[in-house]
Amino acid sequence: MIGSENGLRGYFLTFAIAYLRDLSMTYSFIAESFETSVPWSNVLSLCTNVRARIEKDCKERGIKHKPFISFRLTQVYETGATIYVYFGFRYDGLKDPVADYSYVEDGARDEVMKCGGSISHHHGIFILCFIIC
Repeated sequence: MIGSENGLRGYFLTFAIAYLRDLSMTYSFIAESFETSVPWSNVLSLCTNVRARIEKDCKERGIKHKPFISFRLTQVYETGATIYVYFGFRYDGLKDPVADYSYVEDGARDEVMKCGGSISHHHGIFILCFIIC
């Protein structure tokens, strides 16, 4: 889906996760986002593989409900794109939801690297690429 409506949806996600995080935790929901940059040839596989990894790791950790997972392409460059990964889950019944979240996020970041994505901030990666290339 493209267009201004999808852009508004993305900004809503940013607001919801960044500013309503504390409120959501009172309802047993933990969420966060992280960004990555990836070459164009790997955009689709990164999104597909990261989603599968988050779902697998959530199941492994005993998370009862399907996790919320969303991707937003925010910047485009000649060599690739920046993708924000948003995910969260209900943590009711978990002993240590922060540890479980960290485990799932670490797995997602590992999958990003396997797909040729970066973990560093996107501007630094692509600007450096333009200077070196």
